[in-house]
Amino acid sequence: MTTEANANLDWSHRDRPVPVDLRMRVLRIPIDHRPLLLGRLLDAIRSDRDPIAGVLTMACSDLLGIDLTCGPLGPLSL
Repeated sequence: MTTEANANLDWSHRDRPVPVDLRMRVLRIPIDHRPLLLGRLLDAIRSDRDPIAGVLTMACSDLLGIDLTCGPLGPLSL
């Protein structure tokens, strides 16, 4: 059930706009630092607003991947 719940949570963000500055911050994370734990990715983004909605939206657009099978989405998710 966790995988389905994670997928539903992620997919619920599919139509949200992602500000360009947030999108650029995420995509600038060096490729050699991937895969990252979700918590570390969010820490590395350095935004004045909570970046999780933007990250989930980008995952829906195949701009980054999130392992939906590793348990409930949280800081230790890949």
